[in-house]
Amino acid sequence: MERYDFYLSGEINGIKKKEKSQENKNKMLYIVKKIKDEINNNFKNQKEIYIYSRFNKKNNILQLFVILLQNTKYNKRNIDITYLIKVNDDYPFSPPFVHCLTEFNNNLDIFDMRNVQKNIIPEWSVDYTINDFILKLPAFTDSVDYQVSKRLIPSVGEYYLKSTIYDINDFLLNNNNKFFRVKIVSYDNNNSDEIEFKEMYIIITKNNFLFLKSIDKENKNLCIIKYVINIIGIERLRRFVKEGEKYKGLSCFKIIPNKNINYNIKSNVFKRTMCVDENNLIIKQINELINKRKEEINLWFKYFENLGCNDVKEIEQIIEIKEEIIKNKVDDNIFYQIHQLYNKLIELSSNKDEEEEESDFSIYVKKLQLFLDNYDKMKNEENDKDNKLDEKLQSDYNFGFE
Repeated sequence: MERYDFYLSGEINGIKKKEKSQENKNKMLYIVKKIKDEINNNFKNQKEIYIYSRFNKKNNILQLFVILLQNTKYNKRNIDITYLIKVNDDYPFSPPFVHCLTEFNNNLDIFDMRNVQKNIIPEWSVDYTINDFILKLPAFTDSVDYQVSKRLIPSVGEYYLKSTIYDINDFLLNNNNKFFRVKIVSYDNNNSDEIEFKEMYIIITKNNFLFLKSIDKENKNLCIIKYVINIIGIERLRRFVKEGEKYKGLSCFKIIPNKNINYNIKSNVFKRTMCVDENNLIIKQINELINKRKEEINLWFKYFENLGCNDVKEIEQIIEIKEEIIKNKVDDNIFYQIHQLYNKLIELSSNKDEEEEESDFSIYVKKLQLFLDNYDKMKNEENDKDNKLDEKLQSDYNFGFE
């Protein structure tokens, strides 16, 4: 069984740093007990899911390691799949953070510290519990696999720019995530001729190019993410040499964006100059890694939801793939995504000036309404089944008391 007997180090990535008052600590102790009781009541004799916890008193964080055991009804694969659910003292008013700690799909590796909470429960409320998260993990895992099998990169997880603390070491738990150290050229606002070099870290995952900046002089592994660039949005690295005493012994490079990609995401543009020691092979290594991963992505995938696509035909195809997932079963996460995609189509078609009897706009509105009606019907049927099951259980255990 794959186990993770450690704390994710540092301030715990994905959790905003703040002062931990005694009141917060007492509140957290209450939350920890409540969650442990909940898990014990629902999963104590569970043979398909294994759960264990670690409470980090220093940072007031509860870590729940949820393992979907292999070759079970929840996980038919030949490997255990581990998720980490992290809870702080804002729970349940704020949702937990959820990270995948297993590379369960070779083509889309989400073991890269992105938070997948919104892909499991997209619209959080205080009525949800940790139990809800755990029960939805198998369906989430299967939906990722299915969409990838249809050559779609689904929009999965998110990083938090400039506001949330991450630990470099947490990324490196997965050997697919590669680490590099570079110097970023920074100019004096009052004098464009004056420059200084600021150290920054690069993490290259299977899909993303991350820039991180250390926030702690003593613990340089604690960082914030400054930029996230999708790898296929990079055309190439342009290497060059700059003259001047300050650039002596340095080799410089810039990221050249892929002009063929239509981005909705501003963070996919990074224009800063980066420098490394001219005697090492960092630029060559980064360039080769980017080219290799771009090739792997383009070889397998045809549709790219994570780029904020504006192509109507591609969005229609993405909807078709996702609708197959909820054809015969309820999945509020996929429902939410399809709803958003239909809204996107309606928005795009509303900007067109068409003289046809029935515009694309009205067609997509009707399709959306039909989709909503069918899903509501399916949910009502499932609720009726659950209610009948509850009534049967109640009658089976009715000992004659009114």
